[in-house]
Amino acid sequence: MPAKLKVLRSGSVVEEFDITKPAILIGKGAHCDLILNFPGVGREMARLTAEKDGFYLNDVSLLGVFVSGRRITRQRIEPGQEILCGSVKMSLIDEPPVQAPVSGGYTSARELWETARSKEPQPACLVSRENPADAHVISNDEYTIGRNPEECRLVLNDKSVSKCHARITRNGDRFMLADLNSSSGTFVNGKKLSGSIELKAGDEVKIEKSVFIFQKQSEEDPQSRPLNMQGVGIPNQSPENVRDFSYDDPPQASLAFAKSRKGTIIFALVAVILIVILVTVAIVVIRGR
Repeated sequence: MPAKLKVLRSGSVVEEFDITKPAILIGKGAHCDLILNFPGVGREMARLTAEKDGFYLNDVSLLGVFVSGRRITRQRIEPGQEILCGSVKMSLIDEPPVQAPVSGGYTSARELWETARSKEPQPACLVSRENPADAHVISNDEYTIGRNPEECRLVLNDKSVSKCHARITRNGDRFMLADLNSSSGTFVNGKKLSGSIELKAGDEVKIEKSVFIFQKQSEEDPQSRPLNMQGVGIPNQSPENVRDFSYDDPPQASLAFAKSRKGTIIFALVAVILIVILVTVAIVVIRGR
């Protein structure tokens, strides 16, 4: 049985709204999921979201949303709590699980959250073999690689690369790579690409001098397993932060830091020497007078 929002007006129940989506928008607007066409209700009032540990209510209004008499910005909602939107009162109806309770004591929100998560496409990226910190998330359904910055998501500054060299097309959790009639071709695992091919985790994609490793979240456990960066010199990372690789002691970062520190010391020494020379010259001039 899905959770519900019980809507009351002047003490009478006017609707029991089934919560069948992980996020519902509440307000007077025709685009809202739960439409409250009553005085004091704004076009958009609140957004109810199903999360891992329960239902959360977010105020998106100018007029304010109140839970148990207090204005909220974001708050987890327990069954029976009074929600006030303008002149309308609401309350959450949910049944506790028959077996041992999960975090929060109710399963409806978690089930909606898990269903939404399972439908999310698996994240993927191209990781440079030469520079493992250079990772490019494939965030579009069509991801073009080439030399033209106006048409390509991944731009390769190499004159031998075609303007639009290759394209990765995403269809759900499948990523298809196709060569776009480039002058020098696209290679996957050392073989020149003819037509299109579905990329698998660990595949090596070579375009002229640029070599990338294709990585995607494991199909075995799309909920929790990070992108597998083993074999390309990167510790496993969260897919949400694939562009922001963190290292305890990255060699590149250490080298850059050492160089910058050395440069700072040299600059400081030169500055001190110049100051000493200027002071010396000033003293000589003063004494000469």
